[in-house]
Amino acid sequence: MGKISPQNLFAKPLRKTSSLKSFALILLLAALALCLSGCQLHEKLLDEQLDLFVSSMNADDPSLLFSGMHPQVFREDFDPFYQQIKPLWRPAGAEDFKMTGVQVNTRQVNGERYGRYTGTWKVKLEEELYQLTIVYDVDEKGSGIGTLSFYRIEETPLAVSVTGIALVILCFAFIIYTAVDILRKKPRAYILVLILAVALTFGFRAGTVQIAIPLGSIGYWVLRRRLLKKRSGDLASPLS
Repeated sequence: MGKISPQNLFAKPLRKTSSLKSFALILLLAALALCLSGCQLHEKLLDEQLDLFVSSMNADDPSLLFSGMHPQVFREDFDPFYQQIKPLWRPAGAEDFKMTGVQVNTRQVNGERYGRYTGTWKVKLEEELYQLTIVYDVDEKGSGIGTLSFYRIEETPLAVSVTGIALVILCFAFIIYTAVDILRKKPRAYILVLILAVALTFGFRAGTVQIAIPLGSIGYWVLRRRLLKKRSGDLASPLS
């Protein structure tokens, strides 16, 4: 009869733990890839609306721009708006616009998918800085640009820009730190907890600064002690 060495005793649990870690990392990378691909699809949709806006303004063709508006936007309301923004326009290309924000809100009602996609850009025209905001709506009435604004803004101070970048870096660092803690501590249902901690992030704009709040990671730290206590209870139960 062979002897059971410490190496043999712990070999299988260690391999199982390693497999779970690998599986959790794969899910984490898949969640990040899904978020990135979703962002790219939304940006492509909004970029199409930007191209339409730029082409219409360069050609001074309000009918072309109106063709991309939501069915709930009426021509008698659109024409005065176009006449207001036309004097601000100078010939430019879509590549001159810098996207500064994307916000997506989607929901499903009675099997129908509704969405609101908001894109914000900045552009410099003859030494003047302008902001363009396009809101693309998808609902039971149809799809198209529901809201559009174009107006002159002041230059963003360097300190404000640096603050915005620092906040984004801080948010990502906090999410990574949280993900590492989840993988180390392995709370109850930690794979699901990991996905929620990484994926649930709420973004909004405060003035000229884009702020992201990692709601999933914050929620994990609020519930961390309870999750770890449940995990300890699950591990202890077979011995009771």
